[in-house]
Amino acid sequence: DYYYYSPQWNSNSVATEKDLEKVCEALGFLEEFLGRSRYAAGDRLTVADLTLVASVSFLDVCGFGLEKYPKIVAWYDVCKKEIKGYRELVGDRFEDFRNAVLKMKQ
Repeated sequence: DYYYYSPQWNSNSVATEKDLEKVCEALGFLEEFLGRSRYAAGDRLTVADLTLVASVSFLDVCGFGLEKYPKIVAWYDVCKKEIKGYRELVGDRFEDFRNAVLKMKQ
């Protein structure tokens, strides 16, 4: 889970409840922004979306509960289809990454 693994990768420490609250707050802001437009910074794909999709992809692969954020899930699905090369660069590697996460859980 992101809540557990992200801090360990970054600082070799376990996340706190406050860390999770920060992630949820950031996702809430993104959910709100996506309620105003199709993409993070307007009605077309921009570098903002490319940057954000990297973070959302990490949350996804770690099993974070994105279903609580329907606008983010819809936007993420669109980004995965519209970002040229996304599947080759990221999507096809998710299985290996998920396996690494599962090994860390053991």
